[in-house]
Amino acid sequence: RWDFTYDQDWTFYALGGLGGYYLPSILGGHMSIHPRFGMGAQFQTKLPMMFRMELSHEFIGAGVAFNF
Repeated sequence: RWDFTYDQDWTFYALGGLGGYYLPSILGGHMSIHPRFGMGAQFQTKLPMMFRMELSHEFIGAGVAFNF
């Protein structure tokens, strides 16, 4: 993950690398490796709350984080 800080409110990031899994033979004996890529953004509000959005080949999501 590479973060690019635009200002004190906005942070953009990029994802890149390899992902995968391995199942033992008792569960089917399968192995998979695939490239992982995506991008996202975080917006820090004036309150102790942050909004986050992410888009990748395996996940599309948005959320809210509360800073305690």
